[in-house]
Amino acid sequence: MIALALCAALALASVGTAAQTLSAEVHPGLLFSAADIPLLKERIQREPYATWWRIVLQRARNVPATFVDERAEVRYARALAFAWLMTGNAAFAERALEVMQGVAFPPRGGDLGEPHNEGEVVAQYAVAYDILHPYAAANDRQALQEMRSILGEEADRLWKGIVIGEVGFGLFPVKIRLHETPHLDNWHIRAYGGLGLAAMALSEYTSGEGTPQEWADRALEMVTSSLDFQIEERDGGYAEGPFYSRYAADVYLPYLFALKNRTVLDLFDYPKIEKMHEWSLN
Repeated sequence: MIALALCAALALASVGTAAQTLSAEVHPGLLFSAADIPLLKERIQREPYATWWRIVLQRARNVPATFVDERAEVRYARALAFAWLMTGNAAFAERALEVMQGVAFPPRGGDLGEPHNEGEVVAQYAVAYDILHPYAAANDRQALQEMRSILGEEADRLWKGIVIGEVGFGLFPVKIRLHETPHLDNWHIRAYGGLGLAAMALSEYTSGEGTPQEWADRALEMVTSSLDFQIEERDGGYAEGPFYSRYAADVYLPYLFALKNRTVLDLFDYPKIEKMHEWSLN
């Protein structure tokens, strides 16, 4: 029994070093494929999806002229993108392209706050980009390239490492980067979940210091090792508590779905993750 428990505990941690090979870009492809669109259109006609769809559509119809923060900006962009996909109304897509091109990640002077916030914005941007790609490719190649550059620059930054502190004095302080810290928590899960989504959305991107495959490998390593660190192996309890398990899930759930769809790596089947989800429900 001890040996079995040890194997279960180590199983998730070992995923971070497992091979994952990014495939050629397919859009949409992160959370659903083009073949799924008829099903999505059918679902939004009935409950409980219809209530959610009304909220999304209302948001898409009431987009502010200006934004005070990127977190709200990308949420509106995602709503606009999905509204276009469901209705075919090009006005939603055009406004979404405008909003997406105005998003400023740190490489372009934006300040998204702590890494857990930044990861969510990256994740939302990647999903919106994935939905909008077919429209932009057919109607506005300049906007498509700009969105790729915005997301690619930020993904490369996350891969190189967000500086969260410095130690030492004098002329040569040592910078501490997020992926180098031993305490693994929701900061890592959300930041690198976002990176993983960006890597899959931009698998053919060639303008970074790192490659999308390197981004994807860093994301998988950090998300799985952080979940392994946080999840209690016997009962599946999440060390930071139920609020933070849900907060982390805002990003790791779409990341895990995209992993399953784009790389056929299904982490939902891993015992620790299954136990955590049962613990969250119960």
